[in-house]
Amino acid sequence: MKRTERSEQPRRHSEIHGAHRPLAAPNFSNRSFERAVRLLRAIGDEGRLRLMEILSRQEACVGDIAETMGERISTISERLRRLRDAGLVASRRDGKHRFYSVADGHITELVLNSLSHAVEDEM
Repeated sequence: MKRTERSEQPRRHSEIHGAHRPLAAPNFSNRSFERAVRLLRAIGDEGRLRLMEILSRQEACVGDIAETMGERISTISERLRRLRDAGLVASRRDGKHRFYSVADGHITELVLNSLSHAVEDEM
């Protein structure tokens, strides 16, 4: 096999595709991107996403969530800890019970929109 040498320089992107407007600078800080990545990783697990869907409908305690999902309380508690650490879940104490809910409406919309989008792919 004969080896050929390239004598021409690589062409620039603008030479291949024509002149384009430069891309706009990001509207968000690096910190915002880092937080978004943490948020998406936290709900990027099927069990945690299912849990978030339940909490998007109503506030619930660990025992009720575990019963609904057919999981152990320790499993649900670990998932809630991860979601709480990411700032996705809020909690309040009522006597011996702690009730959990989605931290804010943006998170509810994110969860429900992602599930709605997934349903579109099934059709």
